[in-house]
Amino acid sequence: MKTITKEIIFFIIILILLIYPNIKIQTKQPEIKVYQININISNNYTTNINENMLNINIPAGQSISTQTKITNNEEKTISINSQLQGQIKTQNWVSINENSFSLKLNEEKNIQINIHPPINAQGNLSGELIITTI
Repeated sequence: MKTITKEIIFFIIILILLIYPNIKIQTKQPEIKVYQININISNNYTTNINENMLNINIPAGQSISTQTKITNNEEKTISINSQLQGQIKTQNWVSINENSFSLKLNEEKNIQINIHPPINAQGNLSGELIITTI
């Protein structure tokens, strides 16, 4: 009887060792959304917002803010990281209100982009707002 029990345990161990390497753990890859941002220092205010692009004309010395809404449609709490890239990242007068936060199921939050070019600003800048969902 002890021999049968030992053989069964041995068989189970061998079976687990054979099956375990074939078990695939599914992990969700981060989702990355990129919004192109173009800022033109000009004499008037205009904004043109498409699905993934924001074009802004703004006079030097003035301010404008715009936002994009993030909604959690996942079955669990998600983490959001946002950052500016490109030429706009190097300007201290272009900022976002939050770089990192969490959202529960069906929760929403706005990421606000603030643009305050100094009076001596001129030309065009481009860059991206990159939002990563984990």
